[in-house]
Amino acid sequence: MIVVSRESISKKLFNITEEQVRAELSGEELESTLALLPTENERDWMRIFRSTAPEVARLQRKMSVCVDAEVIEYDDNHVKYNYSDEEFEIKSPTNSFNILRELENGIPLALRELSNQGCIKKAGIDVILEKEPVDSLSLIMKIANKFFFRTYLE
Repeated sequence: MIVVSRESISKKLFNITEEQVRAELSGEELESTLALLPTENERDWMRIFRSTAPEVARLQRKMSVCVDAEVIEYDDNHVKYNYSDEEFEIKSPTNSFNILRELENGIPLALRELSNQGCIKKAGIDVILEKEPVDSLSLIMKIANKFFFRTYLE
């Protein structure tokens, strides 16, 4: 999957091309504007993200975690991201049936089950959800929901 920086995609100019910039500007202004154009990786990410094809909906949801957090890497089985200068990792559940059963009662209980299975780590150590600040816990919940939980509900 394509990893992009939340910071980079929010500041890039996706609606213009390099040719258009080169035709209109020169010198220092040209160089500073060229730096605002997206890389090929960012363009590919945006093409997939903007697609309306129903078969890419699951992929779009997983890729959208790049907008929520500073993702370091991810694949189908885990997401690593940086938050408050600490590295978090959320792994795919080891017992999906228990996650599905808890999802019937709500996302917070499913998150607790994911934590009980040792799938949420901070700097390589299991996260104790009760000791996490609200904003960190909210981000963990958002990423787990987009990346793992919603796939069980489809």
